[in-house]
Parts: sequence; C-alpha cells; structure tokens
Amino acid sequence: MANVIKLRKGLDINLIGCAQEQLLPVKPSKEYALVPDDFTGLTPKVVVREGDHVRAGDPLFVDKGCPEVSFASPVSGSVTSVERGERRKVLRVKVVADEQQEFVDFGIKDLAGLSADEVKDCLLKAGLFGFINQLPYAVSTRPDT
Repeated sequence: MANVIKLRKGLDINLIGCAQEQLLPVKPSKEYALVPDDFTGLTPKVVVREGDHVRAGDPLFVDKGCPEVSFASPVSGSVTSVERGERRKVLRVKVVADEQQEFVDFGIKDLAGLSADEVKDCLLKAGLFGFINQLPYAVSTRPDT
C-alpha cells in the first residue's frame, strides 16, 4: 500500500528570509534522451538508426498502435544509441546535440483562425500530441478521441 499523507487544513512551513533574485547561467547539455516509458500506454517503433542526423522536431519514434502520433527530437544532432532492454524493449533513444541547432520549420499559424482538427494536425506534425495526457489515468491521448 502506498504511503499517503492527507492534509486537512494545510501545512505552514515557516521559512526565514527569501530566495535570492538572481539567474545563474547554465550550460546546455550535450546529450539528450527520449524515454518511451515516460508515456503510459505507448508501444514505440523507432524510426531512426544509430548515426542518423536529426533536426529538432524530427521524429525519433512513433506509437505502434497509432502511427500518426510521433515523438520528436528535442535538439538537432546525431543519434548515438537506441538502447534496448529485455525482449528488445526500447529503453531510450539518445541524441548528442550539435553546436549549431537546426529546426524543422512547421510554419506560423494563426491560432484564432484554426479549427480543432487543424490544431490537432499541427500538434501531430510537430511531434507534440503524445505529450498530452488524458485524465484521470495520465494515458497518452489518441487523435481520434
């Protein structure tokens, strides 16, 4: 059974002082990975191979049950590995980022003038539709629902 803590009237944490208002520069990571296990109900089909060059926005894998739902690369670079586990289950797809980032151009759309189906098509083409979850079970959304 899970450890669940229920609060009825809230919890006051008395902290002295406040956070510093400064932003520190952070170097971008050189290696990125997309993990299919982060998406509930997904059976991935890898569409890239090791050594392939991808741009930010190019699909790395698609859902076998719904091939129009793709999952895009967050950066441009080369695919270094497609790691598999037991029974050839895809664990992660790793991409090493280039110094100069290249992006797939999806065009600029006027959101107010688009219908619901056109917005759905834009999300599918960009590889972002799989990041939308259905409630209450946090299952990746299907385009036909």
